Amino acid sequence: MKIRSSHIIIVGGTAVFAFILFAVMRERSQESDTSALSTPQSQGPRIFIANRTIDMGTISNRQPTDITTEISNQGSAVLEIGPIQGSCPCIKATLDMQAIPPGQSAKLTITMDPFHISGFECYEKSISFNTNDPSLPIVIIQVPCKITPEFTLEPQALAFGEINKGDNLEQTILVRQADTLPLEMKGVELSSQGIKGVELSYAARPKETWSAPDKAEYLITAKLTPEVRPGDLFAGIRILTNIERLKSGVMTSLTGKVNTFYRVSPGYVIRLQQIEPGQQDAGVITIESDEPVSLSDAVSTASNVSVRILAQEDPKKASIALDIKPDAQRGPIRGEVTFSVHGPDKAVPDFLVLQGYVGAVGAMPVPAQPAPALTPKEDAPEANVPGTAGEFRS
Repeated sequence: MKIRSSHIIIVGGTAVFAFILFAVMRERSQESDTSALSTPQSQGPRIFIANRTIDMGTISNRQPTDITTEISNQGSAVLEIGPIQGSCPCIKATLDMQAIPPGQSAKLTITMDPFHISGFECYEKSISFNTNDPSLPIVIIQVPCKITPEFTLEPQALAFGEINKGDNLEQTILVRQADTLPLEMKGVELSSQGIKGVELSYAARPKETWSAPDKAEYLITAKLTPEVRPGDLFAGIRILTNIERLKSGVMTSLTGKVNTFYRVSPGYVIRLQQIEPGQQDAGVITIESDEPVSLSDAVSTASNVSVRILAQEDPKKASIALDIKPDAQRGPIRGEVTFSVHGPDKAVPDFLVLQGYVGAVGAMPVPAQPAPALTPKEDAPEANVPGTAGEFRS
């Protein structure tokens, strides 16, 4: 085959172009590598903190504990640090240099005071401060810790799971002294006064049953009674002892789900507004079930409201009428409507909160919450208690 000179020129030109392209790419790669190894100093102040979460581990329960770290300036201008704020009185911090020159570091000392922490774990505490670093004007440092416990709880919380309304159930918590400080229980109480159907008690265990001869033990008993409200159950429990650091108490919790054979409407609160004295049928409470149901013992604790159990043609439905007493004075309606619900094989007590105002014509009952579930598979109804019990960790 005859090779033309034009072919030789094309092949040669391609080879030269490929060599030049390879050389250029190699040079750029070397420049990039060199640039990565020798980044010039940032212009202006530039803060550097090795870790913005500083775990203090387990600290003393008798005195404040310090931990230190460094704040560095990797910029080219003075780094200015503003006043340091703690997220609560339990945590404070100091800096030995508020204005940090380029290339230098300041020592940050963080102090945690266990006497401002009402438990044994502390996961949400932090310090914060402002800087003149435009890339990080606000710095937040998380400071989790644990406190050497004066006593332990076994289990740490009570979980009843799913139960049927009317069942009498109980669970216990063992309180065991864990420190050399003598332990004495002073009380146990619910953190909210609006919870019914939960009874708490405690008792000292005999010394011969203690795990250690010099470590006192107590047993807390939580009992659920038929009065407990249907739906999701949540109750905060405050444990009171002689420990000075924990004088406000240590919190734990009780949870569960209470199922019923009936539904109540409204679910928790019935509100009567713009009601006049002597008004009949100012509101109504309705009970429905998938099986025959009836009511008894209906009572109003509000002094200006009376109740009547209404006759029903449907055996699977029952109702209570709310009447305003003729001598009711102008003013608020506050109280409860209590009653017993009867099914084919059991009767259980229940109640609704009653609110409103006597003063004008017209009734306006307002259902506040959905009715509780008939079976565990259905959606959960209104929470068992009004409001929240508070946090359990400080």
